[in-house]
Amino acid sequence: MFNNFKLAIPLVGLFLISACGDSSDIKKVKNHIFENIDSSRTLGTALENRSYCKKPIWKEKVDDSGRKLVIFSCKINPDEINSTFERINNTFYSDFKNSLIELELEIKSIDDFIKEVNNKVVHLVENKLPEAAALLKDLQCEESGTIDERIERTDSNNKIYANIEPLINEILEESKKIKNVRNKNLVSDIATELKIKCNSGKLETIDSAKKNIATRIENYIAYQLMMLNAKQKILTLEDGLKKYKNNSINISEIHNEIIFSSNPSIENPISLKSINYSFSNNDSEYNTDAGAKIIDIYKNNEIYILKRSIGHLYMKQKDLHYIPEDLLRSK
Repeated sequence: MFNNFKLAIPLVGLFLISACGDSSDIKKVKNHIFENIDSSRTLGTALENRSYCKKPIWKEKVDDSGRKLVIFSCKINPDEINSTFERINNTFYSDFKNSLIELELEIKSIDDFIKEVNNKVVHLVENKLPEAAALLKDLQCEESGTIDERIERTDSNNKIYANIEPLINEILEESKKIKNVRNKNLVSDIATELKIKCNSGKLETIDSAKKNIATRIENYIAYQLMMLNAKQKILTLEDGLKKYKNNSINISEIHNEIIFSSNPSIENPISLKSINYSFSNNDSEYNTDAGAKIIDIYKNNEIYILKRSIGHLYMKQKDLHYIPEDLLRSK
């Protein structure tokens, strides 16, 4: 876990015992077999034959309590770890870059559409609606039918005009406020809605026009919010590109140290005391146990455990909450 990272601190209170060749305690630890993990290999064989672990060294120490400690250490090659985090960083960077490109193309397409539709709105406001108002004002039915029928139709037309004139004025006023709309067929739709004939002039047509125009205004407002969100996303994506421009994980050689105690007990001849990894990343020193267990070494799972632990450091640096598992396991 990242919380297990600490600044590197040298071991204190330990006395180094020098000896020619392996001492009996070192031999006891090296020759120990964890039957419940792998009965086919000694502990020494498992520790020394990790392909990524170079320059193995065995030491014997005594702590302040007189406890005999056997320390195995080696240098772990960080190439796979660095390569994994380079790939992780490039993946995040590419995702942000591709999303930014797609969003910019979408905004450009919408902007072109706005200009096209806005021209239609201008044409509607400056020509079609005034023309419709003038025509409706002088609207007359065909001279047919009885005098009473003509009078009835004329009265009906006057009533229709009395209702539609405020609507036209309202549309003209609202059109001055609305610069952009989403509906490509705005001109033809309104022309259809406001087209009134003597034989089909009904107040429902006007109500329908009001409803449809209100819908367009709502769509326009929603569209403006969508554009605002898109612009906010642009800023977020640009920040992401800056964040992932450089990979923050560049680990130097990792020092691995595993400490065992050599016990006088026959039933428990050795005990694992600690597993520790220390390394430098971009001029900062770190110590971590990585949550590693001895079985991880036997099962060739140690590098993944290290990557998972260092991943917490990477996430803190990048303000992330998650790294896909498949990326962590990549080599």
